[in-house]
Amino acid sequence: MQRIRLVVFLFAVVLATRAYSGNPPPTSAPVEMKLKWEVGKKYNLQITITQVRWTFASREPNRFDQTIESTRDFSVTAMRLRPEGGVELDMKLGELKLTIQKPSKILQFDTRQDPKTDGEDPTPAWLRKTIGMHLRFLTDTNGNVEKLVNLGEFMAQITNGAPEGMMSLASLFNEDAIKGTWFMTQALPAKPVAIGESWPYHYETKSATTRPLVEDLRITFKGWGYNAARRFAVIEFNGELIPKSGKEDPDETGKMKPGTVTGHIWLDVDTGTIVERETAHDLDYDIQTGGKTVTASLSQRVRVKLIRVVDAEK
Repeated sequence: MQRIRLVVFLFAVVLATRAYSGNPPPTSAPVEMKLKWEVGKKYNLQITITQVRWTFASREPNRFDQTIESTRDFSVTAMRLRPEGGVELDMKLGELKLTIQKPSKILQFDTRQDPKTDGEDPTPAWLRKTIGMHLRFLTDTNGNVEKLVNLGEFMAQITNGAPEGMMSLASLFNEDAIKGTWFMTQALPAKPVAIGESWPYHYETKSATTRPLVEDLRITFKGWGYNAARRFAVIEFNGELIPKSGKEDPDETGKMKPGTVTGHIWLDVDTGTIVERETAHDLDYDIQTGGKTVTASLSQRVRVKLIRVVDAEK
């Protein structure tokens, strides 16, 4: 039986290797890692965000205070070249599924379900209005997203200008969250790199609603991976996430401690497309409650996966 399993495994490996018919296997020579948004193409993607929060007292196996998992379909279309270099991108938001799990109950929201199940909370209605909405971006000459063009108009259309709606959705839809969480394109090296080489990545958030954060990472080109359709550079990163020093925010309910960041990027260097990116943030923060300080922990996983590339509708 073990011999049969080994033969089947080796046969599968041979098939996967033969299925890739692109450029020949790479050497150890430096390779350019640059995004190449192809005008006229639509990139269908999916983003999954999972957050687990627990207090120190409940940090035991299978114990948590709250788990939030959201899955969102979206697409990015490369519209046209910019005169000064770069590309204009159009992101269209698709269906959303959200699950909030607490020890005593589970709340679920799915834009595919009947709106009558949403209840009186206005948040689901605002989230439903995001379906089919567009956000426009500008990239630099390296394909990195450098500017979000129509965020204010986008938010006003969803909430009809209601201040509570703007505040409620500000943590989900802001330039830092979208550029850093949905794209993170700036993490690629500015020059060709060889296997084993590393480079730094530094990013500071500029949100007006939350304390600025600083992300300092070390990114390494680890080698090559293959699947049936493509070869891709395997890039790994790790580092720290720390609150930026400065004036204390009197509205903060907790004091964040330095956290860790780990993850990987799979980059198809032939097409200049990120096939998958996964980022993990783990951090602790102290909360003042009832005259006592309680330590809480937050673990967040973000996975962005390319589903397919198709011709854009005309």
